[in-house]
Amino acid sequence: MKKKKLISLVVIILLFIFTFQTNLIVKADSGFGGSYSSGGSSSSGSSISSSGGGSDELTGFEVIAVVIIMVVAAIYFKKLRDNVIKEYEEKKNKSKKLAKKINLSETQIKNEIFNIYKNIQKAWMNFDYEELRKYITDEMFNMYKAQLETLEIKNQQNIMKNFELEEFFIIDVKKNQQNIILKVIVEIECNDYIINRDTKEVVKGDNEISTTYEYEMTFIKYIKRSSLKKCPNCGAKITNNESNKCEYCNSVIISDSNNWIMSKKEVLSQY
Repeated sequence: MKKKKLISLVVIILLFIFTFQTNLIVKADSGFGGSYSSGGSSSSGSSISSSGGGSDELTGFEVIAVVIIMVVAAIYFKKLRDNVIKEYEEKKNKSKKLAKKINLSETQIKNEIFNIYKNIQKAWMNFDYEELRKYITDEMFNMYKAQLETLEIKNQQNIMKNFELEEFFIIDVKKNQQNIILKVIVEIECNDYIINRDTKEVVKGDNEISTTYEYEMTFIKYIKRSSLKKCPNCGAKITNNESNKCEYCNSVIISDSNNWIMSKKEVLSQY
């Protein structure tokens, strides 16, 4: 994301420099209007044109000023670019070191997290509550369920597709005897819009323009299964701890999943 901001800043400064130079060069155009006056002979028009004006060339002072501005800008942008590159490399190195704490490569974690994200979005899009429950905590499931029920009442559907992973950083890892808590920063580009479920007409967003989201996500992986006594969803007594489903409400019990499950997702920015 910072790389894109840097490019935008470079463009703005270069436009400023170009405008500054242009203003210096075309200042003689202030006398050019004489050739548009009505009446008078062509010879008088020529005389006015030749006499009114000034030089199109930059003065020595103006040349020096432009050169100084360009040199300062070049030094500034090089420093800014070097800082961005350094910060990026530091994040990547930290990310790789944190991955080693749980005996995995950054690439393995990145691929797994990205696949989980896509599975969550697919289940969300298709109102597949059972599938959705496999990948998120009970708290997140209850929140998502309420939001999906609102969409159903409005007869709407949130379409998310064409996912592209732009950036991935592990920013924190905590491990104890019970679980591993993983925090990541992820940038994902996708199409995200809402349609009417019957007419398929887009009612919010744009189906042709992609959006990039910068997320901070938290995932949990349980190392040791605990003995649950009640279903986290309906509160019914659990008689079979080996099953991953509640025999009363058929909810998938994911609180002690051996896979990564999402416990938090926060949008930091979008563009």
